[in-house]
Amino acid sequence: MGPYAMNEKLMIHCFQDSLTGTASTWYIQLDRHRIHSWDDLAKAFVDQYKYLVELAPSRETLKAIERKLIESYTKFAQRWRDKVSQVRP
Repeated sequence: MGPYAMNEKLMIHCFQDSLTGTASTWYIQLDRHRIHSWDDLAKAFVDQYKYLVELAPSRETLKAIERKLIESYTKFAQRWRDKVSQVRP
């Protein structure tokens, strides 16, 4: 995206295409009158989702995660990896 970083409309378009689930719903419901630039969109997104960084699990939390009785090993591994991806180095 480097060469296109100055094209704010393209950046916003690519950003919205990268969203899924609740983040996509958040974007669709976003008040367009608040967003005039890429910086406005970035700030709105960070304001909405910064709590996720603040709630990142600790290494101790990861150690305590156990497989549920009805959970396959694959599902457990996916759930554990999802948590690991939230850990801040």
